[in-house]
Amino acid sequence: MHVSASALSRSVTLLEQAVGHPLFTRTGRRIQLNPAGLTLLAAVRDAMRWVDDGLGDTASPRPARIRVAGHSSWLGVLVIPLLAQQTFEIEHVELDLADARSALLRGAIDVAIAETLSPSADIVVERLGTVVRAVCNAHGRRAPDGFAVSDDALDGWPVEKPRTIGLRCSRLETTIEACRAGVLRCILPVAIAKAHGLRIARTPRIAPSQLYLARRASAENWDRDVNRADAPSSFDAILVALRERAQRVLYAPSRATR
Repeated sequence: MHVSASALSRSVTLLEQAVGHPLFTRTGRRIQLNPAGLTLLAAVRDAMRWVDDGLGDTASPRPARIRVAGHSSWLGVLVIPLLAQQTFEIEHVELDLADARSALLRGAIDVAIAETLSPSADIVVERLGTVVRAVCNAHGRRAPDGFAVSDDALDGWPVEKPRTIGLRCSRLETTIEACRAGVLRCILPVAIAKAHGLRIARTPRIAPSQLYLARRASAENWDRDVNRADAPSSFDAILVALRERAQRVLYAPSRATR
């Protein structure tokens, strides 16, 4: 935090004096938020989000903004098409999805979309649908022997079946490009493979996975109109649009070849 320990300690003391009761439990040199501190932290996070949203130009209306974290390929098939509605703007925040919970809590993102997300008391995780996966290769080309494998995506290849790995990389987009070039095969969600114009093989069968959406537990109250408490918020509308888009994309029929 670029402050000395003594200055930080004094800030904590002044905060507790201003509130009128302790916010931390002290054990030796360690301090930890107590229930009152956790309650105040949640309120401050909500307030900071309100302040951030209010920093826009209030003289003219601006669309609701949603900060989304997730693989670019999922955003491409689920989120980007929603921009055609022109009722909100999207900011893609690139981060390690292992850090999604802390990013949601501090207001750095509003929504995380991924195939592996863990719920908690302050994070709501909902299932968007089942992800059908398949072996893919470029159209008009003989299926290569080797595979491109991404470290940041589920693969699902049967462990009992041997295969040759031609490329290991950190990003799913790189494996997709190797597949589109016709030099390697890869395993992709069918929805993403269709979006990139790839050929989908029927065999071997790949185990499906689940796609999830995570948000802060209090997110639905962020931008609700205080004068119309019964009105749905723009954030609610975005969530509804995401759910509907996911249903159309994940459960769309697809053609597969042997």
